[in-house]
Amino acid sequence: MPLFFCFRLSVRSVSFYFNLVMSNKSDIREFHQSAGAQFCRVGNEGLVEKYQNESVEYGYLTQTVGLLDFSARGRLCVCGDDRVRFLNGQVTNDVKILKYFEGCYAALVDAKAKMQSDLFLYQLPDEILLDMEPGYGPAVIKRLESHIIAEEVRVSDVSDLFGLLTIQGPLAEESLRALFSDLSFPDAPFQICVNESPQFGEVYIVNHARLGSSGFDCFLRTESVVDMAKAFKSPLEEQGGGYCGWRAFETVRIEKSIPRFGADLDESTLPPEAGLEKTAISVRKGLHGFGTMEKPRDFCAGLNSIHLLGNYRKREPRLFLMEK
Repeated sequence: MPLFFCFRLSVRSVSFYFNLVMSNKSDIREFHQSAGAQFCRVGNEGLVEKYQNESVEYGYLTQTVGLLDFSARGRLCVCGDDRVRFLNGQVTNDVKILKYFEGCYAALVDAKAKMQSDLFLYQLPDEILLDMEPGYGPAVIKRLESHIIAEEVRVSDVSDLFGLLTIQGPLAEESLRALFSDLSFPDAPFQICVNESPQFGEVYIVNHARLGSSGFDCFLRTESVVDMAKAFKSPLEEQGGGYCGWRAFETVRIEKSIPRFGADLDESTLPPEAGLEKTAISVRKGLHGFGTMEKPRDFCAGLNSIHLLGNYRKREPRLFLMEK
């Protein structure tokens, strides 16, 4: 059975499912609290803001390696025979060219080509996994379902069933290999390797450098999140790293000028304005929201009159748009 799957709960299983989800969330929060975590809200979802010293965590992410719990991010599964064709008409990148266990970055846009969310898409044998910013799952589900007409497509929220631990920093691969010495690892960006771990069950490892240096995402069942986070402690310390929170991650992200939807980008942003034409826009297809174009590249030409700059001096650092 695949790690991510579309499902329907029977009436009899609703109570059990709810109790299981609440128990898993409680266990994860207790683990973070025992490690000295302070919490914050991002997109109405709870995240670890920091553990003890934000500057130390910043050093982990920039010089050695840090582990972050990103389970608060949204995770959706798109199933059905028409899932590839359907999603290819909704996002800015080319989903059709993805092979199994490959992914890409894309923007979900409206009829005026303005962003409604950004997404990381991963092509799996039985479904397509969507990974997005915290709190945007329900809006993306509503947006996608509103465009399903006759397609055989189902969209399910699997955020509560599966967690996400991400390991970032120059020494991320060394720490990951120290923990999973006998497992396979993805070499190319957005490539996925599926592994069966005796300790944690099925784990999907994605090559995803979220801060530009080196990094990997680990998708696994929620009940195994705490066990994996604990197991990472020793490999992290051996590399001079440790657990990290949202504030340190955001500081590094802003310094690297990596835009984030919900902070620097919103529903008024056109993807080329954020410099996403190289990473999130395919010029090989006509793009939904941009119209059917003979030369999709023409959409990008001339629109990049603004660009993103890091603002380091404000108390709440963020990227902002400036006229060139």
